[in-house]
Amino acid sequence: MVPIAVDVDLVRFEKNLLQIGFFGANDARDKNRTSRRIEQVVFRNGQKVKVAAEFRGSEKLGLPSTTDRDKFIALLKIMNEERVVTGQIANPVRFSGYRLIQELGLSRNGEIYEEIVRWGKRMMDTTITSEKVVYRAAKKVYSDEVLHVFRSFKRTGSSNLNGTDRQEHYEVMLEDWLIENLNSRYVIPEDFNAYK
Repeated sequence: MVPIAVDVDLVRFEKNLLQIGFFGANDARDKNRTSRRIEQVVFRNGQKVKVAAEFRGSEKLGLPSTTDRDKFIALLKIMNEERVVTGQIANPVRFSGYRLIQELGLSRNGEIYEEIVRWGKRMMDTTITSEKVVYRAAKKVYSDEVLHVFRSFKRTGSSNLNGTDRQEHYEVMLEDWLIENLNSRYVIPEDFNAYK
């Protein structure tokens, strides 16, 4: 077999969200799980340090999953392209539903728009409690704090009276710590084409 040549399409993924396990695989036997805690002992400056991250979501929306990671990485691709034009990532981040769907390589249907809304709400709703685990690149410290990824998420849209020609647009306000880390390039490059 001859490998197919695929262009590399690098997306810069914020390191904390990868390293702390924010996007976890959900156990099908426990769909109503609303919290997850990860603890470990690490070495920093020659010292053993106990670190932990706790994630809390709502009963209705649950916790971010690997499917949510897919949408987030597509959003990062959109944001990285905007950074090339403006020089940095800034709030608010605006995108169309069609653009996100196109980046994900999915079919355009009514249900996918509702999935995007649930994803945005789940990302905004999930709380991260960092116990010396989330790194703040601008301050060069590990934090003990309660964080979110999205500060706000909203959908606007239009369609004909019969529901055809649907257009949906979204606006995300990222939390300051995430913008700082992305702009400070506290990231891990990931090939989006290989990921898909």
